[in-house]
Amino acid sequence: MVITAGLYGSGSTWAYNVIRLLLQDTPGLGPVHAGFADALAELPEPDGHPGSVVIKTHCPDRAMRIFARATAAHVVITVRDPRDAIVSMMQRFGISFIDMREGLIASAHLLLGLVAYRPALVLRYEDGFSRSEDTVKGIAAFLGVPASADQTAGIAAALTPERVAADIRALADAGRFGTTPDAQAADPVTQWHPGHVGDGRVGKWREVLTEIEGAALMADCAAYCRAFRYGVDPAGG
Repeated sequence: MVITAGLYGSGSTWAYNVIRLLLQDTPGLGPVHAGFADALAELPEPDGHPGSVVIKTHCPDRAMRIFARATAAHVVITVRDPRDAIVSMMQRFGISFIDMREGLIASAHLLLGLVAYRPALVLRYEDGFSRSEDTVKGIAAFLGVPASADQTAGIAAALTPERVAADIRALADAGRFGTTPDAQAADPVTQWHPGHVGDGRVGKWREVLTEIEGAALMADCAAYCRAFRYGVDPAGG
């Protein structure tokens, strides 16, 4: 059982796909049942008995947090400066600051609840984790998966921003996002959305948000910012 949780716009889908590929390629750990759910009731029902379960979530509810502790689930969490995270969502999916703010605050709060229930591997967006094979190796080690060098290199190569962007275009051409794709459309296997790949820039919130908006968001996410050291060091702004 693996729960991949992340602040919106923090690279959680990349981590989810690393985990999904690691488990499905490892003998004895498949078949893998994977999907998105913020509440346990939203998790798709498997066709048969899964060897492994991978859940992607942004706002894990109380039941999922209890479930994580009861099943001794592995928890991988991706984090990002809330100001850059909200700007990323605004730019990639056309969501306004006002419309995204409440969801981002909820995500930050609920991620802390999940960390309180289970030890977690924390991946920090500002470290560029999604561009490094070392991250794939680190996730495999955290999960206790005996991945080979060829396996981790292959997964890293399959999930570069350029490769993912090409895969998303292919999914769109194949109609996997429907006839009128929007920010809510997602491929059920990979969980990629149209426009999912961002520019990876750190500190871009200064070009989009006012100082008042940035300060208000950091205040709303104060506990999250203290836990993951945003707003107190150079990387966190």
